[in-house]
Amino acid sequence: MKYLVFSFLLFISCSISKTNLNKLKSDLAEIYNSDQELRQLIDGNTTKDKKSEIKKKYGLENTAEKQLWNKISKNDSLNLIKIEGIIKEYGYPGKSLVGTPLNSTVFLVVQHSELPIIEKYFPIIKEAGKKGELSMTSVAMMEDRMLMYQGKKQIYGTQVSGKKIIDSETQKESWEYFVWPIEDSENVNKRRKQIGFEESIEEYANNFGIKYTKRELEK
Repeated sequence: MKYLVFSFLLFISCSISKTNLNKLKSDLAEIYNSDQELRQLIDGNTTKDKKSEIKKKYGLENTAEKQLWNKISKNDSLNLIKIEGIIKEYGYPGKSLVGTPLNSTVFLVVQHSELPIIEKYFPIIKEAGKKGELSMTSVAMMEDRMLMYQGKKQIYGTQVSGKKIIDSETQKESWEYFVWPIEDSENVNKRRKQIGFEESIEEYANNFGIKYTKRELEK
């Protein structure tokens, strides 16, 4: 009888564990999809039909383009609250627990946050990378972004920035985009390869329509 009771309790425990895992995966999928899909609305490479599909899904059919950033920002804030709860309960939900691409969900939400949040959670992100629960390229991207936000040189060249340019003659405004300054830029491609990036810094910059040139921090 004792054995039957123990087996029954163990069965319930396993069932609850599986239920919780399924709930976690479902929550992560919802967060992941909203993070990525809403950003497709401001991506010039997203087709008109795809944008219409996403707008319909999120009830944004009558939302002007300029208001989309407000929606994205609000969604990011809500997602951050959710992932902070997840981290508190499960730690970093990595590859061995939730598989890919859901293991990158927490990374994406933190990556799209302000500097204090990135600084707070970067140690957890870095540890997840070391344990193989998250790609080291993701860790590199967050480290670069954190350094850029701190006004320092990045390490792997993953971050692109821009500044407004005003023509002195016509007074016309335009934007100049560039790869944020890199520490020890002569060896950046070696570091990129070691951490797992397949593209050189020159190839990476070209994806953004930028010709890579070495830059220094503006004083």
